[in-house]
Amino acid sequence: MTSNVAMYLNRGWRDRLFAQLDDLLNVEDWHEDDEPLLDRSFCTFLRLILYQKPERRPGLGLSHRGHLIAAWTTGADRLTLECAPDDTIRWVLSCEVNGERERAAGETHVARLPEILRPYGPDRWFADVDQAPG
Repeated sequence: MTSNVAMYLNRGWRDRLFAQLDDLLNVEDWHEDDEPLLDRSFCTFLRLILYQKPERRPGLGLSHRGHLIAAWTTGADRLTLECAPDDTIRWVLSCEVNGERERAAGETHVARLPEILRPYGPDRWFADVDQAPG
């Protein structure tokens, strides 16, 4: 699956992502009842990366159902995305909007996620910290 999209990821970003995945999938760190990463969840994650084009890599985790979880944190602003099969994304965020703390959650198709996140200023999570304005 990855070879089909590798050309769209710059080499450094891709290499560091694969290192994260290797750490996440290290069998020695698994508990007996953990589910392995589902191929269909990983496919959703790859599509997420292609649609969203984050400059920053997420922290990665694995749900008890074998779904890949991607999380970005900037200060107190958090975004967590669970990559379910069939291009479904379950999302939770907490961030400051117009001076107020706002929390939201939902489920959507990976292609619609950029539109869902737009009101929250997703560059706070996805832009490279060294190149973000301000």
